[in-house]
Amino acid sequence: MITARKVQFFGTHPKLVTGKWYNSREYSEASGTSIGRINARLYRYGKMTDDLLLPPIAVETPLKLSTESEILMDKWLRVPLTKIDPDYTEHGA
Repeated sequence: MITARKVQFFGTHPKLVTGKWYNSREYSEASGTSIGRINARLYRYGKMTDDLLLPPIAVETPLKLSTESEILMDKWLRVPLTKIDPDYTEHGA
């Protein structure tokens, strides 16, 4: 029989009690984070605190085109070659 590894919780969280032992699934349900992400944090840090239960923040980096030539290159590099030359065929096709 496989037993789940339990890790003691330290911190303040509305669904978890400080000092009580929880497994990955219970941490995942309490935080809304995936079990894989919880397991990775437990592997990395070896403990669970309220800071580690926070979901990751995805920050979108803005496109930094500074010169007029970079803007022009960006525009044309996104256009498929078949739109530029209708007679274009893939190499080897």
